[in-house]
Amino acid sequence: MLDKTGTITKDEPEVTDLLAVAGFNEREMLRLATSVEKGSEHPLGEAIVNRAERKKTGTANAE
Repeated sequence: MLDKTGTITKDEPEVTDLLAVAGFNEREMLRLATSVEKGSEHPLGEAIVNRAERKKTGTANAE
């Protein structure tokens, strides 16, 4: 399937690439993002959590 921009899409969102910012590596960025999104029902939040589960990054304490 192609979306309106011509991008090939699948049935659900998926994290394909990560770009770390200064002071963080990709694994830590994913771990922190997962901590925020783990309770989300939004498809993009679920995509982040699914990627973290596949990479076994765990989560941080998001209090």
